[in-house]
Amino acid sequence: ADCDAAAAVVPVVYASSDLGRATQVAALALKARVLLYKASPLNNGGNNGLWQAAADAAQEVMAYGPPPGTGDYDLYNDYYKICFHSILIMILKIIDENQLDYIEHVLKIKIDFEYMKYLKDFVYQFYLI
Repeated sequence: ADCDAAAAVVPVVYASSDLGRATQVAALALKARVLLYKASPLNNGGNNGLWQAAADAAQEVMAYGPPPGTGDYDLYNDYYKICFHSILIMILKIIDENQLDYIEHVLKIKIDFEYMKYLKDFVYQFYLI
């Protein structure tokens, strides 16, 4: 319900000066992901209808993309530019370490840079063509 409410009031796209703000598609993608976790065997209690709800939510997100076969999506081969690509659903741009301190303060979390190293190592396992 919260994701639907958010999707109803935020735009599908923002101006480039607002890069990184949550869009309507980001809210719907979050809804699809939450429903997918809810449908998983660890959480659904045997209710197979939850899988359909997750699939429907994912289909709603995919409806915002180009029609299949139009060639509008392809692999991206420049890691630097991918951070500023219009296809990104939601990003967080970190400029300096002080910004990380602020994020830790607001979210009341401690960002574990050792953990981030493992995340980077995971990303490097995949090829860009």
